[in-house]
Amino acid sequence: MAWYVCLTMKTKSLSAAQQRPAPTEQTAQIPQVEPPLSPQLGFVVQFRIRVGQPESYFAGRAEHLISGRSAHFHSPAELMVFLVRELGPGKEGAGSGNADISTA
Repeated sequence: MAWYVCLTMKTKSLSAAQQRPAPTEQTAQIPQVEPPLSPQLGFVVQFRIRVGQPESYFAGRAEHLISGRSAHFHSPAELMVFLVRELGPGKEGAGSGNADISTA
């Protein structure tokens, strides 16, 4: 049995005060609109469930939606390594195809 979860990660955005000047009599109030979620930041995460495993069992597979790169993970740290690698600087050269992740 497996559970599927689709995750979309957002990058840190500027606060409303940093994005636009403070309203004055000369500037009109424009409602703040949340930008659409980018598929570049989308992931599918499949969690494995095995009979007899402790509640702390954490394993599965994650796949980046746009690139198709995927990795198996066996801990929260390994999952985060994959997510950071796919979203971090130089992500174009972050590997290809399926990979098992080592946090060592």
